[in-house]
Amino acid sequence: MRKNNLFILKIWIPVILAFVLLLILLIHADAIVYAAAAASVPFIFILRKVLWSGMNKDISKALQSETSEALIHTLTKPLKKQTNEKIKQAFLAYHTALPYVLYGEYEKAEKTMSEVDWEGVEPLYRTVDLNIKSLIHYFTGEIHSGISNARKAAASSTPSKLFPGVNKSNEFQEMFVEIGQVLYGFQSEKIIHSLEMKFTKLPLLTQLILAWTLMNVYQQEKETAKYEKMKTFCETHAPHCKSLKPLYNEGQD
Repeated sequence: MRKNNLFILKIWIPVILAFVLLLILLIHADAIVYAAAAASVPFIFILRKVLWSGMNKDISKALQSETSEALIHTLTKPLKKQTNEKIKQAFLAYHTALPYVLYGEYEKAEKTMSEVDWEGVEPLYRTVDLNIKSLIHYFTGEIHSGISNARKAAASSTPSKLFPGVNKSNEFQEMFVEIGQVLYGFQSEKIIHSLEMKFTKLPLLTQLILAWTLMNVYQQEKETAKYEKMKTFCETHAPHCKSLKPLYNEGQD
């Protein structure tokens, strides 16, 4: 945790200094300048929402492709502007391996992740390697191994909650553990409800992983209508992703 805190602190110090400088400038600025600066805040959030919406549309379109190449291109293109080489290398690998995993190309995913020197990457970003391993284990039915890697990722990605965005990061890692728990058979109503709520809020790629998880849970619980809904979601949004098929044959207990 200490290494993660120090790493995040290095990122946030320039942001905090810039914010303080902005406050100083605003104190001495004319009212019109102050109003303009204040008006820019919601604009930034609106712009961010528009850009993310556009990204989701590109991802949705790429997922209709018969091969993983289109999705890889869509996910990795924005990362090429990242200036921190270690972060860039880690996330280029992750966003290349993730499409491979979804399309059932596990050897390619493992090879991609193995090309990164994870020991040289900050612990906070090392979790993406464990997340890929967890997904491969889950999709291939090795649930216990998937949970093990998910727990390692959750344990190594917990900086102080004082930093902005940390709660969301922790929730994301906890989600990987919850997925393993329900697939393993620990299907408590609380965990299932947690995954159902996440499904309604998270971006498309994460929704697909959650839909696949819930599909398998509903199948085992014999909740046919819910099972068909999640199955249809996967087939509609990612018709060529081989990993998003039921773990069990239909009709199998």
